[in-house]
Amino acid sequence: MNINWNAYPNFTEDEFRCKCGCGRADMKPQFLNFVQLLRTACGFPFVITSGFRCEKHDSSIGGAGVHPSGQACDLNVYGAEALAILDHRKRFGFNRIGLKQTGRFNSRFVHIDTLTKNADGDDIPSPWVWTY
Repeated sequence: MNINWNAYPNFTEDEFRCKCGCGRADMKPQFLNFVQLLRTACGFPFVITSGFRCEKHDSSIGGAGVHPSGQACDLNVYGAEALAILDHRKRFGFNRIGLKQTGRFNSRFVHIDTLTKNADGDDIPSPWVWTY
Protein backbone atom coordinates (compact mmCIF):
# COMPACT_ATOMS: atom_id res chain seq x y z
CA MET A 1 0.00 0.00 0.00
CA ASN A 2 1.40 3.38 -0.97
CA ILE A 3 0.55 5.97 1.67
CA ASN A 4 1.67 9.60 1.57
CA TRP A 5 2.76 9.91 5.19
CA ASN A 6 3.52 13.61 4.65
CA ALA A 7 -0.25 14.18 4.61
CA TYR A 8 -0.30 13.44 8.36
CA PRO A 9 2.03 16.05 9.91
CA ASN A 10 1.62 14.83 13.49
CA PHE A 11 2.36 11.17 12.79
CA THR A 12 4.98 8.93 11.22
CA GLU A 13 4.81 5.59 9.50
CA ASP A 14 6.93 4.08 12.30
CA GLU A 15 4.22 4.88 14.86
CA PHE A 16 1.72 2.76 12.95
CA ARG A 17 4.11 -0.08 12.00
CA CYS A 18 3.38 -3.61 13.28
CA LYS A 19 5.38 -4.36 16.43
CA CYS A 20 6.33 -7.90 15.35
CA GLY A 21 9.08 -6.69 13.05
CA CYS A 22 7.36 -7.56 9.75
CA GLY A 23 7.61 -3.89 8.75
CA ARG A 24 4.00 -3.49 7.66
CA ALA A 25 2.05 -0.29 8.31
CA ASP A 26 -0.93 -0.99 6.04
CA MET A 27 -3.22 1.67 7.40
CA LYS A 28 -6.21 2.93 5.43
CA PRO A 29 -5.64 6.55 4.31
CA GLN A 30 -9.19 7.58 5.27
CA PHE A 31 -8.62 6.28 8.80
CA LEU A 32 -5.33 8.21 9.01
CA ASN A 33 -7.18 11.34 7.84
CA PHE A 34 -9.59 10.93 10.74
CA VAL A 35 -6.75 10.38 13.24
CA GLN A 36 -5.06 13.55 12.00
CA LEU A 37 -8.34 15.49 12.28
CA LEU A 38 -8.81 14.16 15.82
CA ARG A 39 -5.27 15.23 16.75
CA THR A 40 -5.86 18.71 15.34
CA ALA A 41 -9.23 19.04 17.11
CA CYS A 42 -7.78 17.93 20.45
CA GLY A 43 -4.80 20.28 20.23
CA PHE A 44 -2.42 18.00 22.11
CA PRO A 45 -0.06 15.23 20.98
CA PHE A 46 -0.80 11.58 21.61
CA VAL A 47 1.37 8.53 21.17
CA ILE A 48 0.17 5.68 18.97
CA THR A 49 0.93 2.57 21.03
CA SER A 50 -0.55 0.14 18.53
CA GLY A 51 -1.48 0.86 14.94
CA PHE A 52 -1.38 -1.76 12.23
CA ARG A 53 -0.93 -5.38 13.30
CA CYS A 54 -0.35 -8.18 10.85
CA GLU A 55 -2.74 -11.10 11.29
CA LYS A 56 -0.02 -13.31 12.83
CA HIS A 57 0.98 -10.72 15.43
CA ASP A 58 -2.62 -9.81 16.27
CA SER A 59 -3.44 -13.47 16.83
CA SER A 60 -0.31 -14.06 18.93
CA ILE A 61 -1.28 -11.33 21.40
CA GLY A 62 -4.94 -12.30 21.58
CA GLY A 63 -6.21 -9.41 19.46
CA ALA A 64 -9.79 -9.28 18.26
CA GLY A 65 -8.83 -8.91 14.60
CA VAL A 66 -9.53 -5.20 14.18
CA HIS A 67 -5.98 -3.83 13.95
CA PRO A 68 -5.15 -5.89 10.81
CA SER A 69 -7.89 -3.92 9.01
CA GLY A 70 -5.78 -0.75 9.04
CA GLN A 71 -8.74 1.04 10.62
CA ALA A 72 -7.80 0.89 14.30
CA CYS A 73 -5.23 2.27 16.69
CA ASP A 74 -4.54 2.68 20.39
CA LEU A 75 -3.67 6.10 21.83
CA ASN A 76 -1.65 6.45 25.04
CA VAL A 77 -3.90 8.97 26.79
CA TYR A 78 -5.55 9.16 30.18
CA GLY A 79 -7.50 11.55 32.36
CA ALA A 80 -8.53 14.82 30.74
CA GLU A 81 -6.89 13.86 27.44
CA ALA A 82 -8.85 10.60 27.29
CA LEU A 83 -12.02 12.57 27.92
CA ALA A 84 -11.13 14.99 25.09
CA ILE A 85 -10.66 12.02 22.73
CA LEU A 86 -14.10 10.74 23.72
CA ASP A 87 -15.61 14.21 23.25
CA HIS A 88 -14.22 14.60 19.71
CA ARG A 89 -14.21 11.01 18.42
CA LYS A 90 -17.72 10.89 16.97
CA ARG A 91 -17.12 13.87 14.66
CA PHE A 92 -14.53 11.80 12.81
CA GLY A 93 -16.28 8.44 12.53
CA PHE A 94 -14.69 6.60 15.45
CA ASN A 95 -17.71 4.48 16.26
CA ARG A 96 -15.98 1.83 18.38
CA ILE A 97 -14.06 2.70 21.54
CA GLY A 98 -12.06 0.56 23.94
CA LEU A 99 -10.90 2.01 27.25
CA LYS A 100 -8.03 0.96 29.49
CA GLN A 101 -7.71 3.63 32.14
CA THR A 102 -6.26 1.66 35.05
CA GLY A 103 -2.70 0.74 35.98
CA ARG A 104 0.47 2.70 35.22
CA PHE A 105 -0.16 5.91 33.28
CA ASN A 106 2.14 4.79 30.43
CA SER A 107 0.02 1.65 29.95
CA ARG A 108 -3.34 3.43 29.77
CA PHE A 109 -4.94 3.93 26.38
CA VAL A 110 -8.02 4.59 24.31
CA HIS A 111 -8.64 2.30 21.33
CA ILE A 112 -10.43 3.89 18.38
CA ASP A 113 -11.65 2.28 15.19
CA THR A 114 -14.08 2.86 12.34
CA LEU A 115 -15.10 -0.73 11.63
CA THR A 116 -18.63 -1.89 10.90
CA LYS A 117 -17.76 -5.31 9.40
CA ASN A 118 -15.21 -7.98 10.27
CA ALA A 119 -12.69 -9.51 7.86
CA ASP A 120 -15.34 -11.97 6.63
CA GLY A 121 -17.74 -9.13 5.78
CA ASP A 122 -20.08 -9.86 8.69
CA ASP A 123 -21.57 -6.98 10.68
CA ILE A 124 -19.91 -6.26 14.01
CA PRO A 125 -21.35 -4.22 16.87
CA SER A 126 -21.16 -0.55 16.00
CA PRO A 127 -21.35 1.85 17.71
CA TRP A 128 -19.75 0.02 20.61
CA VAL A 129 -17.70 0.68 23.74
CA TRP A 130 -15.79 -1.77 25.95
CA THR A 131 -13.17 -1.81 28.69
CA TYR A 132 -9.97 -3.81 29.10
